[in-house]
Amino acid sequence: DSIKYADWFVGIDVSIQNGEESGLDEDAFFRERVYEVVTKCRDCIIVFDDLRDSYGSNRLRQLSDRCLRTSRHMNTTCIPIYHSIRSGIWTQQVLSSVKHLVVFPMSAKGKVAFFFRDCLGMTIRAARALVQKLTQRGRAAVVRMHAPACVWTERYLKLL
Repeated sequence: DSIKYADWFVGIDVSIQNGEESGLDEDAFFRERVYEVVTKCRDCIIVFDDLRDSYGSNRLRQLSDRCLRTSRHMNTTCIPIYHSIRSGIWTQQVLSSVKHLVVFPMSAKGKVAFFFRDCLGMTIRAARALVQKLTQRGRAAVVRMHAPACVWTERYLKLL
């Protein structure tokens, strides 16, 4: 943690290596190092990064899902980061809770096209055409999941 941001930032290393080196089992590690900090957060932003590869990953996923559903009541924003658009139980709550989703169409054209087809109701032909446009107009694309649904990049906007 940088001293400059010490008043505004709390980092929790939930890597498998850190968890194993702590000498705590997964439940104790979760309770002492994660749950006590996250559940007391108010007026903040919580970022969950790649929980699948974490120590006590299932407990962390459950906490992330709960935060997605309820953290707004504490004026808290929850930002989950996953490296795959759809990963079954890992992203199920994410896809039904988030207002915006950031995708990287250049690195996963097919997956993004199928996501647009399945979640946004596009035909596969229209989805592939949209992915092609997105890859030409920026590295990342933001998908607004709620009405009015749209997708945008640095230089492109499409209402869906």
